[in-house]
Amino acid sequence: MWSYAQHASNQHSVVLTGTALVVALLGWKVLVHALRTPEQKAADESFRRIHRPASTLPLVGNTLDAMFFQTGRFVDWMADQSALADGKPWLMSIIGQPPTFVISSPESYEDLFKTQLHILERGATMSYIFKDFLGEGIIAVDGHKWKQQRKTASHLFTNRMMRDVMSKEVRDKCIKLRDLLDHCAQQGKTVSMKSLISKFTSDVFTKIGFGEELHGLDASKLDLEQEHPFFQAIDDMSRLLQLRCQQPMFLWRLKRWLNLGEEREGKKNMKIIKAIVNDVMAQSLARKSASLEHDTAAQGITEDGNYVLREPKTETKDLLSFFLESGLTDAQQLQDMAVNFFFADSRRNS
Repeated sequence: MWSYAQHASNQHSVVLTGTALVVALLGWKVLVHALRTPEQKAADESFRRIHRPASTLPLVGNTLDAMFFQTGRFVDWMADQSALADGKPWLMSIIGQPPTFVISSPESYEDLFKTQLHILERGATMSYIFKDFLGEGIIAVDGHKWKQQRKTASHLFTNRMMRDVMSKEVRDKCIKLRDLLDHCAQQGKTVSMKSLISKFTSDVFTKIGFGEELHGLDASKLDLEQEHPFFQAIDDMSRLLQLRCQQPMFLWRLKRWLNLGEEREGKKNMKIIKAIVNDVMAQSLARKSASLEHDTAAQGITEDGNYVLREPKTETKDLLSFFLESGLTDAQQLQDMAVNFFFADSRRNS
């Protein structure tokens, strides 16, 4: 039989045990605090002085700002906070994500992307956010894979490439853009300059990156009433990845698992993007293969009974050529590379 005395005794023991644990925990924290080195104390003090938005709340941090209050002007809100922090790094926190330090000054960017580039990593959280859409591409990976792709892509931006390829393509596409605007003016049609600039840069990039034409500025193929599915899909995917960064990880992962909302649309958009990217790559590879066969056939030519060895025609290299020469031949990795660079190109206009 459970007596009242036994119940009171057990209750008293529980209270004493709980009190002892709380006292021990507080004592441990006091001890750790007292034994901090001067460097640790300085670091803690510096961390406490970091600017946080005035709307930061206990436990939820800036989650409500990112998901509700500032979601329609999130980038502007971040710019506002950077101004309030006088250009110094400031801290943003969202439930289920690591704390985010936001930088905005030229000095901070130089320190991050030049002085400390050798240790720069986007981290596991950002890689996970991007990975199921951008795969093993340069935007979603760290370490050796990132360095290898960055080194390979840098060949595209040499002085010779800028002079011989990029400047010519930019001039050609500028003429197309001018003619298209003239056509719209003559027709009395309203056109989105943001959309046309996006098509302009994508046409330039597709030509210098893969040697193919995307025909985004062709007047005969331009629909002023509706955006091209490829460009629309790129924009929608960009918004989805931004929304992932503004939400708790568990929330967007749940929506992805349930195939709901923007996560469902994201899967549809990736099918559109990959289909067009694969088509561009297939055309580029077919042209390279045909050019290689032509050059090989031209090696043995008889003139006056003599065998003549001719130098094959030198074709201007593009991004795909550089990656193939680097040893990247896996079809999925090449596709990831292409999607990442198309995505990065599109973000320059947003």
